[in-house]
Amino acid sequence: MKNWPTFYVIHFLIFLCLCQPLCSQGKVIIRQKKWEYTETEHFKIYHCQVSREIASVLSSLLEDIFTTTTKFYEYAPVKKIPFFIYADHNDFEQTNIVDVGEGTGGVSEALKNRFLVYNNGSVCWLKNVISHEFAHVIYFKVIYEESPILKALRLTRGIFIPLWVVEGMAEYNTGTLDATEREMVIRDMVRNKNVLSLRNLRNFNHLKPHQITPAYKISECALRFMVEEYGHDKPQKILKVLRDKLDINIAFIDSMGMSLDLFEKKFEEWVYEDYRDDIGSYGNAGIYGKKLTFDNGDNIPDFNTNPAFSPDGKTIVFISDEKGDNEIVSLDLHSGRKKVIVSGNNSKIDIIHNGRISFSPDGKSILFAGEKTHRDYLYLYDTEKESVSVVPLRIHKIKSPVYSSTENKILFIGMESVFNDIYEYNLTTCALEPITNDPEDQDSPVYSPSGSEIAFAQENRVSMRKDIYTINRKTREKKRLTDFPGDETEPVYLPGGDKILFISDENPGMPRNIYTVSVSDLETQRKTDLLTGAFSPCVSESSCKVAFSYYDNFRKDIYIADTNSIDKISGQQEPISKNISGDDKISSDLNVSSMSGKPYKFHPSLDILVPFVMYHSEYGLFVAAYWQASELFGNHEIYNQIIYLDKDELQYQFGYSFKKWRPQFLFKMSAERSEYLSVSEEIYKEKNDVKSLSVIYPLDRFNNIETEFSTRKYSENWTSLDSQDWDLMVNRYSVGYHRNNVTGKYLYERFGADTQLIFRQAFRELNGDSSYKEYVLRHEKFVPIFTQGTVVFGGLGVFSEGVNKRYFRMPLRGFSSLSQDYKYTRLLVSTLETRFPLITFESVWPSPDFFVKSLNMFVYSDAGFGYNSINELEKFSIGELHNSIGAGLRIYTFAAGYLLPATIDYAKKTTASGERWSFSLGVSLPY
Repeated sequence: MKNWPTFYVIHFLIFLCLCQPLCSQGKVIIRQKKWEYTETEHFKIYHCQVSREIASVLSSLLEDIFTTTTKFYEYAPVKKIPFFIYADHNDFEQTNIVDVGEGTGGVSEALKNRFLVYNNGSVCWLKNVISHEFAHVIYFKVIYEESPILKALRLTRGIFIPLWVVEGMAEYNTGTLDATEREMVIRDMVRNKNVLSLRNLRNFNHLKPHQITPAYKISECALRFMVEEYGHDKPQKILKVLRDKLDINIAFIDSMGMSLDLFEKKFEEWVYEDYRDDIGSYGNAGIYGKKLTFDNGDNIPDFNTNPAFSPDGKTIVFISDEKGDNEIVSLDLHSGRKKVIVSGNNSKIDIIHNGRISFSPDGKSILFAGEKTHRDYLYLYDTEKESVSVVPLRIHKIKSPVYSSTENKILFIGMESVFNDIYEYNLTTCALEPITNDPEDQDSPVYSPSGSEIAFAQENRVSMRKDIYTINRKTREKKRLTDFPGDETEPVYLPGGDKILFISDENPGMPRNIYTVSVSDLETQRKTDLLTGAFSPCVSESSCKVAFSYYDNFRKDIYIADTNSIDKISGQQEPISKNISGDDKISSDLNVSSMSGKPYKFHPSLDILVPFVMYHSEYGLFVAAYWQASELFGNHEIYNQIIYLDKDELQYQFGYSFKKWRPQFLFKMSAERSEYLSVSEEIYKEKNDVKSLSVIYPLDRFNNIETEFSTRKYSENWTSLDSQDWDLMVNRYSVGYHRNNVTGKYLYERFGADTQLIFRQAFRELNGDSSYKEYVLRHEKFVPIFTQGTVVFGGLGVFSEGVNKRYFRMPLRGFSSLSQDYKYTRLLVSTLETRFPLITFESVWPSPDFFVKSLNMFVYSDAGFGYNSINELEKFSIGELHNSIGAGLRIYTFAAGYLLPATIDYAKKTTASGERWSFSLGVSLPY
């Protein structure tokens, strides 16, 4: 290869990293769906048969959002926009359009200008998410051209537009639908003097857990400040300038007469001034009760939610994500001892839902909801046997389970088609009975102490707000108890059953406080006066205690109080006036009916085309191109990459993936052609062709079976000798098993294990020239120590046999990978590494697009033994064991939003002389 200017190649390869299709870890396609579509004036709504009813609701909802959004931004797309609605979150996670995770409600993507959401049973939630995502669609339409070539060129610069601008516009488009959440997190940040700086929100990837929502909300607040202080036309002006110049600073100067930095500074001054007076009159949860959960010392926010009392009132269980994933924790209220009793990421449970949990009346079992392989289940934890079992029922969506105190029955929220309904399940007879079956969204059901009634929250699809209801179990008659302008949620009966405790913001944007309502006369009283919000209350009848979760400083913590101590409100407590119509049938202007659509037909199109041409008088012509095409649902994807370096080198890569079924099929072809003139003026030519077909079959989210067939043809030729010096064909197949449940709370892995078993065989059939067998075992185990440290145990075993068995270098730090020594056909390697942070950086950033987050240290010891025959193994002595020890520093940084750990380490051989310094990007063991 010629000594090409490095910049040319690097610039092209960096862009390819943004375009290359990525494989989603943990996705298992368990259901095949027949898709159809319904057309409105401006949208094509793609849905499966089970979502036909919600498609009728979406038709008017989408058109209303289209009208208001396009009017505000003064831009209307010409073509109809593809919109995808998924039946529930489990179906949504199986999409092939983009990769989505547990916390994702909707996604918009720029390549085909599609956007997709899932139905969670709430029309208010749908309106909120669709409004957000459609604003992204408008942004993509305005900023990026329709042409795939022009779009590719603009995408490279578009990634430097601050994310707070993009997400702020999207959140602003939701109006007041989520005003309570927005005001809560901003009041909290102002009170704690830790408002996220817009300068540090050019990208969100560097943020800690539970700081993402505050980042969205402070971005929305910045847009509201822009509109209210400088005019409602400013967002659309900024978009129009960005379309022409793609420079955010110029866009602010041209549109607002100030630089981006100056606007960010003015906003931060305003937000403290505007909210400072508002927060002074509110109190903290500590006024009402005792705090039970605390930061573990890692300074990374946790959520501790959904407390539940044991029947004797001596123990409380709750859901905590202190280790990153949800776990159920038991807390002894007398001794203060905590114990994790149920975790996810195992053979029975993937994820524990962040919802209500409940003790059985005898205290012998705990009921909760969770997910396994994209299916929702109810689980029972046996407190005596300390084991988990699955409740034998199948409903698409399950949440908010609760025990009856009088019968061996449970209530829960389930969704079979469009809306959430209340279901009752008999644990003795296994009989399932729907309590409600109507086009309304219900949530958080709970039995009355007598068992004759059920209290729950229900959404009004006209006001988009939730009220507290009761329903008679015999007559099925509903009664509405509350009717605030805001939301009333999470009802819990107080001892005696004459009052219900619930959570409400009373008016949109106000704090979430604890209220009570009298079941008989509907008198409602506010019991707390909190700054932010209370969540998931529960009551102990035996101890007259109430527990709840409270939001403070990006965290949610559990508090416990006497039921009579939650009346400490400054000022005089007066009943809240009510105006309840008594009519329990809620009218709606949204049409709910089944809509049959047209069947979807295969529709591929070009996603992106990246041409790249350079010429240099010394180095000649450099041509590169990347293109990608896919079908609308992402089930078929094809890409091609070509690099041509004058006459001397040609590289190409072609790939096709089929992802519609549970097994994922991937076909790849690649080739390299190179030619150069040797010192003796002989022309040397090299060819390398590789073709492979892979099939990945996910057993569940953490376990895969992987198979691959590949063929590689390699040849070398010296033209002056007029002979082919080397011609090799290698045909090979492999079968492997891979289990990976490694997780981490922030930045780095601390829990779980990664295990891989592989068998490979090269064969002479089909004109093959090699014959060998290989067996590989690789295992890494992560064990947390202290608050942020980790011990990593690693092991590798490699065994190669056959006529053309391969040799492997000893992969120990301290031993050069380029050395011709230490090459064996069989290897046994182990490592022990301890990692721990030295310094965590909270607010020192070199630039808005580059963050330094943590400086860590690690110490390790690598050991290995290699041999080539059984005779060598039989003669093995401890002196033949190779070993190196070392230490290093690793700095975790974010560059343009991408995590970029940089490592420097020093290794010294203990079994031979020699030492080695190395530098690397990324985090991995040497094998």
